[in-house]
Amino acid sequence: MLALKDEKELTRAPTPAKSTNASKPAGKSTSSVGKQVESASSSHRKKRARVQEEHEAEVSDDDVRDQAYSEEVSDQEQETDGEESDEPTKIVSKKRQPKKAAATTPKKRPTKSVAKAPSRSKSLIIKTPTTQRSISASAPKTDFEHARNRLHVKAVPDSLPCREDEFLEIQEHLESAIEDGTGSCIYISGVPGTGKTATVHEVIRSLQAKAEEGEISPFQFVEINGMKVTEPSYAYVLLWMALSEQKVTANHALQLLEKQFSTPGPRRLPCVVLMDELDLLVTSKQTVMYNFFEWPNWLHSRLIVVAVANTMDLPERMLSNKVSSRLGLTRINFQPYSYQQLVKIVESRLEGIQAFRREAIEFAARKVGAVSGDARRALDICRRAVEIVETNAQKAEDQRRLKAERNPFEDLGPAPDPEQVTIRTVDQAIKEMFASPNVRLIQTASLHQKLFLVALTARLRRLGLAEVEFSEIAHAHLQMCRLHNIEPPMLSELSAICASLGSSRCLLVESGKQDLHQRVRLSVSEEDVIMALKIDPLFRRLLDTLPSAPAT
Repeated sequence: MLALKDEKELTRAPTPAKSTNASKPAGKSTSSVGKQVESASSSHRKKRARVQEEHEAEVSDDDVRDQAYSEEVSDQEQETDGEESDEPTKIVSKKRQPKKAAATTPKKRPTKSVAKAPSRSKSLIIKTPTTQRSISASAPKTDFEHARNRLHVKAVPDSLPCREDEFLEIQEHLESAIEDGTGSCIYISGVPGTGKTATVHEVIRSLQAKAEEGEISPFQFVEINGMKVTEPSYAYVLLWMALSEQKVTANHALQLLEKQFSTPGPRRLPCVVLMDELDLLVTSKQTVMYNFFEWPNWLHSRLIVVAVANTMDLPERMLSNKVSSRLGLTRINFQPYSYQQLVKIVESRLEGIQAFRREAIEFAARKVGAVSGDARRALDICRRAVEIVETNAQKAEDQRRLKAERNPFEDLGPAPDPEQVTIRTVDQAIKEMFASPNVRLIQTASLHQKLFLVALTARLRRLGLAEVEFSEIAHAHLQMCRLHNIEPPMLSELSAICASLGSSRCLLVESGKQDLHQRVRLSVSEEDVIMALKIDPLFRRLLDTLPSAPAT
């Protein structure tokens, strides 16, 4: 038994040796498998890198084609922004990306292969487009069409008659200021329709023609209209935009303008600023008016201001006498046109056109000259008379055509020529133009309401102001009542009359005040008041006493 155990132990003893010996071949096989795996993985990486390079080459080719396509589209559509033109390239590259590349981390595409189109909007100066009236390209065929076009108030005439003296005075003043390179200020006043703005524009066109020919130094021209600005301080923004082509806030523009006008600038061009409708640029502290009147007095400003207003003493009334006296304004007053001047203005527009009779033009000029002397109103009346003649001629032509259709065998003869504009036609035009809702409203007003309107009109004309205080109107109203034996109303009744006319939009009444210092102005034109009341004999006598022009 012992021998058997020993024999078994002897037989088991070599087992660990065999196992150790057998482990060596196993180690060798494991290392060989690892080498095979590493070689396989390296070959796989090489293959994957080769595939990735082929994919990148394909993507770069697609990007080049897409970039060429995007550049072609951007050239055809210039209004499209640069960033919008890049989006089609990105979408195409995403759709063409293969599925295998999604499993691996793709390399970043080189930035040189995609050339981004530059944004064109940054290099352009954005300007607000100006509205223009569409004018028919067809030439006028008849004398009436010619007359209708030339009689339009916006038509620019070849010459500006009856304002030769004012033209020369303004031209000499501006030309001397431009040549000397100094600042200056001109204040032009006059009732509406007396050719103030038209004369200044004619002077500017003449000076610009001289500057182009080299007769005078070049200059800049800026026009600021009080009716076209949202608030008076926006005038600073418009002036700075014209000088620098930069849009900033009103306060910043004021600071920049003051800095520029106080700094020497030998190469800076003189700047002529036309401030039209200055009455509408009035503020509570009058800073806008004061600055534009004060800047021309600065040594280095080279600013020339031409202020146009309907009120003669606007600087004295809005600014203190001490301030207005040292502004050094050159004043030019435009008187209303007379009857003879209105005839000359209309005839200059109708030169070479046989559409009006001489007595018709004289009739229209007399009617307007007796009311206001407004040249624009005379042109509007004559233009409306032409339209009436054309309408009557068209109606006659339609009737003639209908008659020819009913009786095709009847000989109607040649078509008659349209009649010229006669006194009857002008009278019809005047009645149509003055039969406005405002005229009918004034005609239906009470006696004291009409007297209040006449008293206000008289004060406005006598003082040459755009608005007056309630106490002055009340005083004039009571005087008219005493002169014509009319029972005068109480002061409270006059206040109620003023409030009722304000609610009916005949007057503009200062809000927040109900005392004697309340300021009142007309909301309708003076012509409407005169045309509505001149039928009554009482008011005709009152209207005959109205001054024809503001007192000088």
